Amino acid sequence: IRVRDLVLRVFKEHLYHTPLRLMGINRDVHVPVANFAQFDRIGRTFAPVEPWGRYIEELELDGESGGMTTLKMSQLKPKGRPPGSEINITVAPSSRIGGGRFGVYVQVNDQFAVRDAEDGGGEQLMRFLEDSFEASIRRSDGIVDHILSLAKESQD
Repeated sequence: IRVRDLVLRVFKEHLYHTPLRLMGINRDVHVPVANFAQFDRIGRTFAPVEPWGRYIEELELDGESGGMTTLKMSQLKPKGRPPGSEINITVAPSSRIGGGRFGVYVQVNDQFAVRDAEDGGGEQLMRFLEDSFEASIRRSDGIVDHILSLAKESQD
């Protein structure tokens, strides 16, 4: 919130003339999981190994020696936003927690574009930042929570 407030102040009071085209609200989270089974369950949910057929053994896609490393999903045309706006989600093993085996990294990049940087682009982006910041963070937190819920065994 402090960074948002600083950006708003700087671009509204001092850099209002700066032609801006894009702005992103980024949420980067490294979360520990209880054990390797939970970590592996998330990877196999997003990237099941069965479609790899005979290559499962050859590529050692057993979770211990190999498996999903990075997954990126994108919404390329969020409703009500100008072209070039996107929401990008990346899921990968955490480089900060558990040596890449007991932590999950999730990044949500909520990118907003303007049609014409010269025609009030900065103003539009600052309005977006003011109006959408909290909703963007809530959506990001919901995505992270959903991904982590996949670590738990289903109760079917």
